[in-house]
Amino acid sequence: MKPKTYIIAGVVIAVIVVAYFMFFKTKTAGASTAPVAIGTKKDGTPYYQADVDKVAGDIRGSADWTKLVQQKATAKGKTLADMINLDAKWMIENA
Repeated sequence: MKPKTYIIAGVVIAVIVVAYFMFFKTKTAGASTAPVAIGTKKDGTPYYQADVDKVAGDIRGSADWTKLVQQKATAKGKTLADMINLDAKWMIENA
């Protein structure tokens, strides 16, 4: 075989190997995209960040509720965002 043929064969093999790793290789076990529980409720079931985000959105959606949480945050020296997050977690854990 001519040297040019070896070069072409090497490039073709390299392209196949790269394509395999880019398109056909499965994800590794550590690369899971499943949600991870951030805590547990009183009954022992897990809850997730999406649950906290929903309750926090409910708090922010109510002017009266937000005002109460703001007063609590001021009294405890926390930011409103931190207090909303803590209250949302408390509500989920103790519901």
